[in-house]
Amino acid sequence: MSKKQVFEDGLSRINEITGILSSGVVSLEESVELYKEAAELAAACRKMLDEAELKIARISRDFSAVEEEED
Repeated sequence: MSKKQVFEDGLSRINEITGILSSGVVSLEESVELYKEAAELAAACRKMLDEAELKIARISRDFSAVEEEED
């Protein structure tokens, strides 16, 4: 599975959990477990976003360096 798919699946599951928790149909214990799952997914998605941001910054920096060399 690609990172994009993992990221999108993570966001989808977080949204699903949010809906479940908002509905109020689950027990307190299950709510805590769902909240924990969502928090772990959010941390994983944040890490993927941070990694993507670093890659973009490197690409931009490298591209800027090439442009400066051409001037």
